[in-house]
Amino acid sequence: MPKIRQLQPPKLPAIAQIPKASMPLVRRGLRPKILDLAAQVTAETVVPPGLVATIPEWLVYQWLQKHGVRFDFQSSLMGGRIELGGAVADFVLPELGMIWRVQGCPGADERVLTADLRWVRAGDLQMGDRLASFVQVDDQQNHLWRWATGIVTANSVDEGVSSRRVHFENGQSVVCTPTHPWLARRRKVAGLAWRETDKLQRPWLVPQFLPTWVEETSYSAGWLAGFFDGEGNLAQSSKRGEHATWHQIRAGQVYGQTFDYLCQTLKSVGVPYSVYDTSRGHRLGWQPAGIVHLLGGVAGITSFLGRFRPQRLLSKFRWEEAGSLRGKVNLRIVAVEPCVAPIARLSVSTGTYILQGFGAHNTQWHIGDPGKEASDLVQKIRLTDEGYTVIDLYDTDILQNRDLVCRDALAGREWRKPIV
Repeated sequence: MPKIRQLQPPKLPAIAQIPKASMPLVRRGLRPKILDLAAQVTAETVVPPGLVATIPEWLVYQWLQKHGVRFDFQSSLMGGRIELGGAVADFVLPELGMIWRVQGCPGADERVLTADLRWVRAGDLQMGDRLASFVQVDDQQNHLWRWATGIVTANSVDEGVSSRRVHFENGQSVVCTPTHPWLARRRKVAGLAWRETDKLQRPWLVPQFLPTWVEETSYSAGWLAGFFDGEGNLAQSSKRGEHATWHQIRAGQVYGQTFDYLCQTLKSVGVPYSVYDTSRGHRLGWQPAGIVHLLGGVAGITSFLGRFRPQRLLSKFRWEEAGSLRGKVNLRIVAVEPCVAPIARLSVSTGTYILQGFGAHNTQWHIGDPGKEASDLVQKIRLTDEGYTVIDLYDTDILQNRDLVCRDALAGREWRKPIV
């Protein structure tokens, strides 16, 4: 068990020196509610070359150095620590027996995709909910991101947080914190990488892997769901570590009134399809029929299942067999503006989830080896059992009140805990 000793907090400016008019009470303690402060700090802060760190991590790094606190640093962007069993720990303070972890998150009103293909408000997710997710696989040729299923390990909502509204060229916008990590790519460069919100300027593009949808409740939607549940089938084939994948929803029907109505209805609801004519090779006694194939790959299949919800086909869909992530479209960001919004502190067992169709990383980036699907809560309990005090530091608090947040962290207090 690491040896724990008390450290006298450094002398910092008294909180009374800040005008009380700008100091609303937010859960625990007083903090200046200054919308542009986080943006100003982010714009003026530059991480030195050669150091892998997010801006909030670098600010904490500087503070610990300035006040003579011994620590060992490894950014959450570099994954977990082998010596801690794969747990991600940004800052280890050995003399104090402490671990500090820096976090960022999405807006509470943004939509996250569940494993059963529903778009659910981020703030409404509960511990244990299953989400569409993805993990990184090294096939010795290229680093692939493959679809998976994740489990919500923690979620809470904080009101009135200094945030960013990201506007995309297709008119869509998403609210998140300044350092929320996105899965992005550079223009004309292959491969995907994590990029923070305030660093998504040119030449970075953000792939949208899936469209968003709402459940259809019309007569045509019910008819399609019933038809494909009775006559259709879902075929998935994906071998881990290989590029070859294929996904199909198809249904066969003898030519006639029902077949014509099927094609007419698919066209009216905007579902692309192709028809394979079996009459050219049918045997004697077989009736000529057409096989309708729904198009669009994983994006097309998930959109159809999520919109029309044929229960038999839905029960057969597996994210683990959906293959690798393929960007449906790469979007350019046209503007990032500051705002104040409720924020969901969301953590998923695999460390990733789908936010409004985009690839997003955990609020808590500290999941360790995604293959083991180790939850952040289990890691925190294990580290606590080993004698560490685990403190979570949130990016928006660091950007606005670094000194106060770090001082409280040395005393073993988290800013996001409710007043007792």
